[in-house]
Amino acid sequence: MNHYVQLGLFAKENSVEIASRIAARHQITLHVDPVEVKGRLFQRLRCGPYRTREEAQTAMAVLNEIFQVDSILAAIPAGP
Repeated sequence: MNHYVQLGLFAKENSVEIASRIAARHQITLHVDPVEVKGRLFQRLRCGPYRTREEAQTAMAVLNEIFQVDSILAAIPAGP
């Protein structure tokens, strides 16, 4: 299982650009994936993967402070 910190879903490209600049400034790898919800397109921002839930929780505390968000943990099955 891979663990990620999901920073949020953003509809505005400007929000994604701001988050990308913050990530670059702090040398954080940010994953941006398009997600469709009820016919609307959003960009999902995540950091990770982390090997354990505990590592992800530790990272989440730091990322919440840097990005000024209330992120959530996401566990995604590892690929083959």
